[in-house]
Amino acid sequence: MALGSTPVAVGLRAPLRNAYSGGIPAFGFVAGASGRSHPRGGQFWDGRADTLAAQALLPLLNSAEMNNPSAAAMVAKVAAGPYAAAFVQQFGAASLSNTASAFAQIGLAIQAFEQAAPLQAFSSKFDAVLAGKAVFSAAEQRGLGLFTNPNSANCASCHAMNPKSARPSDSLFSDFSYHADGVPRNPALPQNRVAGFFDLGLCGPARTVPAVPAGVTADSLCGKFRVPSLRNVARR
Repeated sequence: MALGSTPVAVGLRAPLRNAYSGGIPAFGFVAGASGRSHPRGGQFWDGRADTLAAQALLPLLNSAEMNNPSAAAMVAKVAAGPYAAAFVQQFGAASLSNTASAFAQIGLAIQAFEQAAPLQAFSSKFDAVLAGKAVFSAAEQRGLGLFTNPNSANCASCHAMNPKSARPSDSLFSDFSYHADGVPRNPALPQNRVAGFFDLGLCGPARTVPAVPAGVTADSLCGKFRVPSLRNVARR
């Protein structure tokens, strides 16, 4: 769970990391090996935002998170902040005079930061091995074998990677698909103290149920959440 900007505010879910989020595709349905369509991509655990810019704006106004009362209030903070001049330099002299466009541009600025090299560092030992600058230990090689073996742990079936590619961006350790893991309810979340409340992911409560293609029922999406990347997971 995530604590919000006020002492009593508790978010619904643990926040996802921003690192490597630039490689997440927009939400949609793709055909699987069986030919059946399944959901994939989108920002947040439930894919409700298609872009990093759209994702960045929602926590700003969420009462359980950053708790700004309005887009206008958020724009006013930027206008009064030390980075107002840089914002105007980037988006134009009148950029802070229009609330709607300025708020959207705040999202674009955050998106640019999240797509920059510091948050897409590809600096793990796995990346060094891909670049030929390191080698796995025997234990690490056994772990990789378990991770990729379809007859063993088979983690890579969802946390997809491509050890044959020298491009780190081809190994984001997620296929961005959705699954229902059936984890127990977290009693520390205030919402879960209500007996009839259930976090159903793609079916809400933070989003509306997406329109489904032929052959897919809306009910089949309930309880499913997007597979997160395992990159740098130890630094969560």
